[in-house]
Amino acid sequence: MKKSATYRPSALRFPRSCALLLASTLVLSGCAGVGGMFCKSNHDEPAVARMMERSCAGERGASLQLGILFESRQDYKSALKYYRAAASPSQANTGAHVPHASNVTGYVMPFDAEAPRRGNAEAEYRLGLMYLQGRGVKKNEVKARRYFSRASEGGHLGAKLWLAENDPDSIPK
Repeated sequence: MKKSATYRPSALRFPRSCALLLASTLVLSGCAGVGGMFCKSNHDEPAVARMMERSCAGERGASLQLGILFESRQDYKSALKYYRAAASPSQANTGAHVPHASNVTGYVMPFDAEAPRRGNAEAEYRLGLMYLQGRGVKKNEVKARRYFSRASEGGHLGAKLWLAENDPDSIPK
């Protein structure tokens, strides 16, 4: 007697290698996180929507400009989001998916496509000011000092001046 095929939900799941490929594609292409397909770029003003598209594509200058725009409109939540995107350093890691072969499971092989880049110093400085003054976030001088220090390392004069006046021992050499 031949057994009839039965419905098994587990048979409809993605193989592990497909799940890894999808996850690595999303992360490595920038689709997960600040930019990519999970990034919203709709706005009533066409110019702002275009700037949001550029920010979603990972353009730090566009993220900084959006942060400045939203801060000037006192939309501190949005300003923080875009300042953080502009201030985040690049990882400079890219990878290639190596597919499953015989008894070896597929994996992502990382490689450096470019040298890592630091975050935007102006965005780091503005984040420091927001934490120092408590605009859109709870006042936190420790975080403010951290952002000022990062901005100072990036050559931001305002951050260097603030550190010189308030914390001379922490000025990066």
